[in-house]
Order: sequence, then C-alpha cells, then structure tokens
Amino acid sequence: MDKTLSSIRCRLHSRCLAISRRPCGRLLATVIVLLQLTHGIVESLNCNMRAGSSCVCDMDDGSGDFIDLTPVSKNDKTAFFTGVSCDRYTYSFNPCYAYVDGKCTDNVASCQSGGATISKQQGAKIDMSANPPTLTLTGGDAFPPYGNRLSVLSLQCDQGTDHEMTCSGDKVKGTYTFNLKSKYSCVQKPPTRQTTGAPPPVPTTPQRHKTKDNPIGLGTIMDISLLVVLMVYLSAGFAFMFVYRGEWGLQAIPNYPFWSMLPGLIKEGVMFLISKVRSARGGKSGYDSL
Repeated sequence: MDKTLSSIRCRLHSRCLAISRRPCGRLLATVIVLLQLTHGIVESLNCNMRAGSSCVCDMDDGSGDFIDLTPVSKNDKTAFFTGVSCDRYTYSFNPCYAYVDGKCTDNVASCQSGGATISKQQGAKIDMSANPPTLTLTGGDAFPPYGNRLSVLSLQCDQGTDHEMTCSGDKVKGTYTFNLKSKYSCVQKPPTRQTTGAPPPVPTTPQRHKTKDNPIGLGTIMDISLLVVLMVYLSAGFAFMFVYRGEWGLQAIPNYPFWSMLPGLIKEGVMFLISKVRSARGGKSGYDSL
C-alpha cells in the first residue's frame, strides 16, 4: 500500500512539475529581460539639445561632454551630404542648417531626389540609449497613412573617418534611416586650457556616462549587490544542507532540484518569447512543438 501511494505521489509530482514548467519558463524569461532593460535604463543618461541647435547636445551628467555635428554641415543653403543612394532614390542631408534642394525649400534637413522633404531642422533629439546613438529629425512631408516623414541618423563613432554617410531607406514606412560614420559622431570632451606643445583634446567613443560622484553607476551597483546576495545564499545554504541534512556534493546545493531545472526553464521561456514574436509577425509558432 505504501509503495502504491508513493508511486501515485511521484506521478502526480511529475505531472504537476511538467505543467508548471511552461509558466515558470515564461516568468523567468520575462524577469531576465526586465532586469536587462532596467540595467540599461539606469546606466544611460541624456544628451540635451542646445537651445536653437538641431545638431549639438550636452550630456546631462555635468561632465561638459558633448556631441557636435557642425563640422559636417554647411551654412550656405546647400547640403553637406549629397547623392546618398538607396531604395532607387538619392538623398541629401545637412544636420545643422536649413538648405534648398529642388522642391525641398522649407527649413530642410534631408531631402529625397523625388522632391519630398524627409525631415526639417525641428524636433531634434539625440538618443544615447540606442547603439549607436541616433539623431532624430521630424517635420517631413506627409506620407499617408503613415503620418509625416522623419529621419533617424545613426551616429557611428570612428576616430579614423572624417565623414561617411550611408542610408537604408524607409524599411519602416515614413522613417528614413541614415548612418554617419565619423569622428564627429563621437562624444567630445570640453575644451581645456592648453600649455605649449600639449595635444588638443581627443573625442571619445559614445558611451553610457556616469556621474562624477558615482563613477561606477547605479546599474553596476545593482549587479554587485545581486552577486553578493547570491554568494551568501549559496554559502549559507550549503553549510545548512551539510551540517543539518548531511548532504554532500550537488545535493548540498540549496534548492538543487530548481537549479538543475534552470537551463530547461530558461530555454523554454526564451522559446515562448520567440514564438510570440513570430506570431506577431505572422509567422508560424514552434513553441507548441516543444
């Protein structure tokens, strides 16, 4: 009788475990993604546009660091970048000052060869959380039913390149993406007084800035705290299992059944997220086949 009850309990436990693995995997994957997003958010700061400028911004951490695209712009009503080709069109682009190019005449920042104004010198915003950082300019011609056109310029820092502009067209309808590979895409240090023979300040690669009072950043502190808690948990748990339970080896790891299932839970959670993305894009979900 005892053996029968034990067998029933084992079967019920195995079935409950199999049922619970899927939501556990979903929850675990969601928690991991949220932790990564939170780390990125707390580590990144903003680059605030200077008053009256659509191409110069200052980091808000008080360091004085800035991004300035003025050297790759013209102020004579012509575009600095012309003949940038993609999607059967050519484009012109001038990050800082308005210019005129054929039918594009009103406060233009970028223009398509067909005569459409892609963006104007307005709504400028530099997003430092993107990789690489991006400059968004809005106010382009209407593009029904997608609203008004806008441009997104990726700022690819390269100290060895003066300026190189490429484009990817509007893979997202109405949003035209460009890439500026240049030393001027880099975050620059504020000018300082120079002694005779001293080299000028060198621009730095765009990065997530930390405040001077807290140079390691809040996200890093959170990671260190989590690591310390994990080490205390494992050490205390191992000591308890060894002294009071007489366990040894892997069985002495606290909550060993859960940790042994962790790789499978992570895999199932990730597969669940992938299946949801594929379903949202109209693809076939492979999650149910697991």
